[in-house]
Amino acid sequence: VSTYMDAVRNVRGVLQGTQVRDEGFPALITKLLECLYIEEIQKQLELDRYKAAAKTPVPLDATRDTQSAVAALAPTIQSAYRATDADCWKTHQLCVAELQHVLEHFDESFPESFDKDHDGAMRFVTAASNLRNLVFGIEPIQSVYSAKGIAGNIIPAIATTNAIAAGLQMMQVYQVLTSTKLGKGSIAENCRYCNILRNPTRNGLAITAVALEKPNPNCFVCRQGSVHFSCDTATWTLEHFLKRILTQELGFQEPNILLGDTQVWEQGEGSDQATYEINLPKLLSKLPGGGIQNGSIVCVEDFTQDLELSIHVSHETNWPKKEGAEASTKTEEYPFTLKGGSSAAAAAPTNGDAKPAAAAAVDSQQQPDEDEDDDDDIIVVVKRKGAPDGDDSARAAKKQRKEEQKKPPVPNDNEVIMIDD
Repeated sequence: VSTYMDAVRNVRGVLQGTQVRDEGFPALITKLLECLYIEEIQKQLELDRYKAAAKTPVPLDATRDTQSAVAALAPTIQSAYRATDADCWKTHQLCVAELQHVLEHFDESFPESFDKDHDGAMRFVTAASNLRNLVFGIEPIQSVYSAKGIAGNIIPAIATTNAIAAGLQMMQVYQVLTSTKLGKGSIAENCRYCNILRNPTRNGLAITAVALEKPNPNCFVCRQGSVHFSCDTATWTLEHFLKRILTQELGFQEPNILLGDTQVWEQGEGSDQATYEINLPKLLSKLPGGGIQNGSIVCVEDFTQDLELSIHVSHETNWPKKEGAEASTKTEEYPFTLKGGSSAAAAAPTNGDAKPAAAAAVDSQQQPDEDEDDDDDIIVVVKRKGAPDGDDSARAAKKQRKEEQKKPPVPNDNEVIMIDD
């Protein structure tokens, strides 16, 4: 449980105008500083969070440091104050007084985000950081001028990093264009991942280049960014489509479904999922936006995985029946095929009993292609008891492999041959 969030909300409410600023506002500021620099640190000490620290933090003393401090003691409003003077920040009481003075005089001139050129913002940061330095024993204490220099150095650091990255990008573009013009391979072959190393390699290289990885042939997104899906849109419901295809087959975690310009399903943090639950029992062909019909293109997005996929849908009613061990109540009730590819040809209308192009690959039983013969059979050799080791076993396996290769390929075979004892 946080020891300071309630105090933060109270002070923020006054500063933002949602609460009335009255004579009790200085007391709210004092309570906030006590929560941050006394109660929170004591809580962490009791939990042994700083037992391995070189210096153990010392909480403020409420009577000496916070309750006795008043805004009139703020160092920056004194006549002898200099922006380069760090001695005026060496006591807890003066830092607390400065924080109280800044917050009590907070107005609309303060920027919404930190601005090193705003005097009030810079004084607040200097007082808060020096107070923490005193509590944790961090040296040296910084003057307003020094703190402003530290804050200002952030911008040149970002600009320098961006300049290095932009320069490397232009060098890579020049290399890719030159290599492509000279016929030294495609753009994908000439592109490289460039890594800037903190320390040079043993060869003295500060920048290393790595060739791009080839797309994963088993990944729908890496392969084409679209898939072809065939089913009976008059029997499939949106709920079954979500669970069976998007979640189980394609691995979406929080899918959002767009049918043209119409949102038919929304899921995830900040989504209005309850509004779209009415669509779950609806058939695909009866969904809003004209429904999912033969030739429809469904756009699916998952912001948790930065994933976007187009699904080209084909309506299919004629499915070959399976018998024996291949029959399955689940797959016979909702048959489908799913195939990766970028062309919308698979979503074209079908004629008669012809099987759509999308049905040529991965189906609901995940069977291999019947037209594809694979001679690389896997042979599992089980050694008989007392059988000789070495060359005899190798010759037996080789002989068995040749005999199997002479046989004609059998469709839908598991291609695993077991040799019994």
